[in-house]
Amino acid sequence: MDEDKVLAAIAQLGAHMAEGFMLAESDVKQLRVDLMGKLEQVQNELTAMRDDVAVAGFAAMRAVKRTDSDREDARDLNELVNTVLRSVMRLRTEVDELKGRKE
Repeated sequence: MDEDKVLAAIAQLGAHMAEGFMLAESDVKQLRVDLMGKLEQVQNELTAMRDDVAVAGFAAMRAVKRTDSDREDARDLNELVNTVLRSVMRLRTEVDELKGRKE
């Protein structure tokens, strides 16, 4: 009879363990589903961030090109102004020389 009680206890323990394993398996499956969902969400956020960085980088490159272009335009304008000033100074010298000859 003691042997029957031991076997019954072992059987009951086995049933409890099987039930615990089933619950654990169910919990693991739910955890996996939750993790996959969260992973997908994080991946989508990273993709959006990457797209934002790409757009910002493109905008920055355009701004640099515009700045370089503006800088080049300013240099060209400065060179033109200097050329005109030299011409005016040369003409002024010529006018002064002509005035000196008439006097």
